[in-house]
Order: sequence, then structure tokens, then C-alpha cells
Amino acid sequence: MTPDGPRWLDFEDTWHGPVAWDVACLAMRSPESLRGYPDPPDEDLLAAYSRLRRLFAACWQFVVARRFPERLAGAREAVDEYFRLS
Repeated sequence: MTPDGPRWLDFEDTWHGPVAWDVACLAMRSPESLRGYPDPPDEDLLAAYSRLRRLFAACWQFVVARRFPERLAGAREAVDEYFRLS
């Protein structure tokens, strides 16, 4: 609980790894958050990790689509978008 109400923490990406991965995931959701981050990784490294995160997200949609076949079209669109942005 926070003063503004409940907040959900998703520990899916919680692991011991490069700080650049965490910062890239944060920046993808909230680019302005980098302004308050002390000593962020350089832009090229963040771009590489952001690209990797988008690939991970697209692949994960296929895992979800195995259980929920109606989501297969969305998974295919995510892969198309990944390659369009890459």
C-alpha cells in the first residue's frame, strides 16, 4: 500500500544481472525516469538492452498464446513490430 493506494509489483524481471537491463526496462515504461537515475548506462548500451527486452516480450506472447490461442495474432503482430523497429 502507498499513500496513493495499492501498487502491484511484478517480480518477473527481478534477477541478478546487468544494471543496464533494469534501467532499459524502466526507461521503456517511463523515459523520464532516467532523469532521476544516478549514473545511467550509456545510450548505446540502453538501446541494445531495450531491443533485447522488446524481443523477449514478443517471444513471451507466443508462450501465452499456447494457453490462450486467441492471442496468437497479437503475438505475430508483436514480432512484426519488433522487426519493424529494429
